[in-house]
Amino acid sequence: MVSRRYRQSQQVAQRVDRDVNPSNPCAALGCGLQRSAVDTDRRGLAFAPGPHAHDRLHIGHQRLEHTRIQPAPELLIDRSPRRQIARNHPPRALSRHLAALTEDHAWLRSRSHAANGSATTPRCVREDLKRSLNALSKRILRLRREAVALCRQDAELARKFKQLVGIPGIGETSAVQLLAELASLDPEMTVRQWVALSGLDPAHQMSGTSVHRRSRISRRGNRHLRRAHFMPALVGVRANPYLKAFYLALQARHKTKMQALIAVARKLLHAIYGIFKTNQPFEGAKLFPATHTHF
Repeated sequence: MVSRRYRQSQQVAQRVDRDVNPSNPCAALGCGLQRSAVDTDRRGLAFAPGPHAHDRLHIGHQRLEHTRIQPAPELLIDRSPRRQIARNHPPRALSRHLAALTEDHAWLRSRSHAANGSATTPRCVREDLKRSLNALSKRILRLRREAVALCRQDAELARKFKQLVGIPGIGETSAVQLLAELASLDPEMTVRQWVALSGLDPAHQMSGTSVHRRSRISRRGNRHLRRAHFMPALVGVRANPYLKAFYLALQARHKTKMQALIAVARKLLHAIYGIFKTNQPFEGAKLFPATHTHF
């Protein structure tokens, strides 16, 4: 914030400068120049430092011509090729568009169900909602087919897509979502960095001996990647005997169903990292060597 005394001193400097040098272009700008400079600094732009703030008013355009405006380091755009690939990854844009359409479809289906159950809703509204729902369903199906075809056009994406579909519990839709978020990551990242990026890592809230809250997942990073693991984990505890055994073992240790499901999702992410790195198909016995599948 600019103090009141500072603004008054700038107004006095304006009047003095206007009387001494009326042709000074900076005098016509007045205190607005200083205020805009302060606002710009607050937004993260670094100006070349001067001996005093009011010197910029007296020097005028000569100082402005030599002043270089540099963005703050945190505002610099990473233009490396790896960042460009992550930003312009076609399956990612298509997958996220599909996720948004799926949310719209669920919302529209709820509206249609409520309209059909209400006696005050006109028939034309119910029919319009039904037509919109059918049209949106056709769009989603068409875009899903195009997403699968897009993944199969590239040799590397096709290989990873085949590996993902080979994991019990992951279908083509989930494979597209996972591949869209994982394919553009730095190949030098570790599996712990993958977990941290997905927000599935545990976050502990402790402070001395008085604060010791229950641990939860951090929910930081890529929410699309975290959301893409939910359905594979939910289906995997039913279709994959190793994931089911791991899920039941966690429940036997007094974990809630949601905690066990999140742990399964994290295990799936570890498995995906392993098959991508080793270029080997999924083997549940290697991922869960100490888990018994017979009860």
